[in-house]
Amino acid sequence: MEDIFLERKKLVIIYSLMIVSIILNMFVIPKFLSIYWNVLNLVIWLVIFVISRKVSNQHNRFKGKSEKLKSIFIIVLIYLMLYYLSGLFFGYQGSVYSHSLYGLAYNFTFYILVVMLQEYTRSRLVNNTRSKVVYSIITVLMILLSYNYATVYNNFSSGENIFKFIASDIYPAIIKGILCCFLVKLGSYELSLMFLMPIKIMEFITPIVPDLDWFLIVSFDSALVLLLYYYTYYEHMINVERFTRKQIEYANPKKTACAIIFVLAFTFFVAGFFPAQPVAIMSNSMYPEIKRGDVVIVEKIDANDINKLKVGDIIEYTVENKSVVHRIDAIVNSSGGKFEFVTKGDNNRSRDPESVSESQIKGKVNIKVPYIGYPSVIFSEKVLNMEAQFLYEGE
Repeated sequence: MEDIFLERKKLVIIYSLMIVSIILNMFVIPKFLSIYWNVLNLVIWLVIFVISRKVSNQHNRFKGKSEKLKSIFIIVLIYLMLYYLSGLFFGYQGSVYSHSLYGLAYNFTFYILVVMLQEYTRSRLVNNTRSKVVYSIITVLMILLSYNYATVYNNFSSGENIFKFIASDIYPAIIKGILCCFLVKLGSYELSLMFLMPIKIMEFITPIVPDLDWFLIVSFDSALVLLLYYYTYYEHMINVERFTRKQIEYANPKKTACAIIFVLAFTFFVAGFFPAQPVAIMSNSMYPEIKRGDVVIVEKIDANDINKLKVGDIIEYTVENKSVVHRIDAIVNSSGGKFEFVTKGDNNRSRDPESVSESQIKGKVNIKVPYIGYPSVIFSEKVLNMEAQFLYEGE
């Protein structure tokens, strides 16, 4: 009875420290002690680590752990190869981390060491309980503790910034936190560290990284998390759990891998990484040919294809960082042998007030798909607070 009381007392202390740490990270450190965040974070995790070592572990042996470790290492290695090779297509940029001896020691102390302490603590807590509620609470607490809140308050200036912050910062932290809790449940902290450590170490030691935007980085991370989840679960089913052959075949990760590849390909298509890109129409300036809520497929064109454009073609071009989809009404020669394009919306009374230069043109509209762009239109207006964009609507 006394042992149970002491065990609960340790857990209460750990959970209390975690909650206090979350409060400090959210409300105190960003405003008053931001320059000391790394030091305070390390101290807090050292204290939690020392206490968690005395917490009993209900799972002392994990079947099939070595096989899971090998699989995770191979998947992460392939991910890192593809990630860094992507720079051949999108370019490279310098790393934001210092590569001096002091910089490497600093990053190891305040980042690598903290990750190790966090995963050990996560493993002790997760494997101390069989309650799904407690497991869920641990997952949420660890996700909240994994984030540096010093930059959070700079991301609420607009709906677009809030969405980008949620998609590029909050969402990855959530899916990685869920995966880490899942991995330590299957094989202790070694599995989650095998997932996290190679990626962290490569971040700190490589002088260059691929110059990817946040959308591509999130896509890579999501694919990695899904593959790791389904593959380790599949191996767990084969080596540990007693499932029927039909259940095992149904859970085969090869099917999931194909689905992930398809989703990634579609995502890259929507994001514009292929020769054609879909664009949702937010106004009725091209009515009745193209209506609000339609999606048009824009074939990208380069400088060599500009001279193939003719009067009557519908093009997408940019002005003031906004996209416009209008019809070419006239083509004129400008100085230097360049073309300028006079455009007009079919539903507008007059031509667009400014001619379009060759450098502004993004592509030519080839295909129209009715109505399927409405979710994007509503999301842009209601969530991102973007006005029905096309500047010359109704003129």
